[in-house]
This record gives sequence, C-alpha cells and structure tokens, in this order.
Amino acid sequence: MTKTIKIENQNIIIFWLRFSTFAVFLGRGIQHIIWDVPIRTLLWDESWMKSIIEQFFQVSWETYSTSLSVDHAINITMIAVGCFYLFCALLALVLKKEPNPLSYFWIIGSIGLIFLAFLYCKEKFFSVGQFFEYSLQFSTPLFLYIFYKKNKFNSSIILLLKIAIALTFTCHGLYALGIYPRPGNFIDMTINILQVNEQQAIHFLNFAGIMDIIISIALFLPFKYARWAIFYAIVWGLATTAARIWANFYIEMPLESIYTWWHESVYRIPHAVLPLVLWIVLKR
Repeated sequence: MTKTIKIENQNIIIFWLRFSTFAVFLGRGIQHIIWDVPIRTLLWDESWMKSIIEQFFQVSWETYSTSLSVDHAINITMIAVGCFYLFCALLALVLKKEPNPLSYFWIIGSIGLIFLAFLYCKEKFFSVGQFFEYSLQFSTPLFLYIFYKKNKFNSSIILLLKIAIALTFTCHGLYALGIYPRPGNFIDMTINILQVNEQQAIHFLNFAGIMDIIISIALFLPFKYARWAIFYAIVWGLATTAARIWANFYIEMPLESIYTWWHESVYRIPHAVLPLVLWIVLKR
C-alpha cells in the first residue's frame, strides 16, 4: 500500500520546487538561445539521418549537410526551444496551486530536457551515465507538477525522488572516479578552486566520486541515518553548482566570466534543491 506523507508546511515545498523548476528552465533556455546544444550530433549524423532526409525530403545528403539554410533553420529552432523553456520558467513563478492546464507545459518541457539528455548521451558515444547524470534536471518539473496537482507526496513519489538524486550523484561519481572518461574540466575546476596540482586534483576527485556512490546508497536507509547523506548531497550539490562560475571567474574580466558561465550554474541548481526538498519532506 502506498503511504501518504503529511507535510506541515506545504508552501515551503512549493517554493523550492518552483525555484528549482524556474532555474533549470531558465538556464537551459539561455543555453539554447545564446550558446549551443548538441542537436547537430543527431541532425548531422549520416548513419541516422541520411535515409530520412533523402526519402522524405527528396534532398541529397551532401546538399542537406552543407546547406546554410538548414544550419540557419537549426539555429532558429534552438532559439524557439529556448524561448519555450523561458516560458516554462515564467510559469514556475506565476502559476498558483489551483489546477491550471498551463501546468502541462512543465511535462512538455521535461520531455524536452529528457531529449537533451539523450543528445548529450549520444555525443558521449551513448554512455548511460551521461544520460542519467541529468536525472534531477529533467525530473524537477515533473515533481513540481505532481506536488502542484496533489499538494502531497506519497511514499512512491519520495522513492522516485531518492532514485533521481541517487542517479545524478552516482553518475557524477563515475565520471569523477574515471570509470567513465574523466572530463578535463573536472580537473581544471578542481585545480582552479583548490589551488592544487593535477595529481592532487585527481586524488580529490577520486574521494568525491567515492562519496557520491556512498551517499547514493545511504539515501535509502532510514532517515536517522540517511539524513547525513541528504545533508552531504545538499552541500555538495551546491558546491558543484557554484563551481562553474567559481572556477572560471577572472577578476580581470568579471562580467564576461559571469556572462559566459552563469547559465551552467543555474540549470544545476536542482542538484542542491531537490535533496533539500527530500530533507524537508522526510524531516516533517
């Protein structure tokens, strides 16, 4: 039987879920509009797209892949998607708790974020960890939608929340440990923030990766034990979120540093906020 969890102050949960949803859609929206997403890894993949392009659009692959108008259409589509995400971010701020059909846009936006996770996964040669590292980002709007509709969490939803947190932190840990190829920016950020050498940075990342795995398991223990893992997830999620700006901030050009990196920190805010939501729900 599914058990319903009574929460004393639902407004606190609503606030943090709104904030997290707003952040992920804002960051990804700005990324689509100003920067880039790996959509071309799919649309310009000859093995995947050639037969579709030639059969349905009656255009040769060479013409399609070298067309400036196609490239322009891709850019316009990315901007349109980015604007849609900004609309979803706005909804997270303005929609009240009463039923509203506009909340379905969060589900559509979440599907878009799942597709984005797939694109990053494809770009990394279908590393499964690359996809599930984004679990907290693409599930955040869904958790808001659920709580928006029901004003409560049951034990099944809490389990899904734990799974989303565990997947994100586990996959992050697999990269930190080098089980998946360790991203060079992990080492660079560690060196820049901690002012250590490369070998020390690797040791730190190995420790962080082990901790990611441990807390992902500990989340499923009774709360009196899991609370320490949840607290660590909040702090570490906040640290890794801030690291994108911190590691790449240069005092000589502060505005440019923030402009270039702020969106990467913003769309990672769910990595800290959803563990905080779990803490509030279980504690209350």
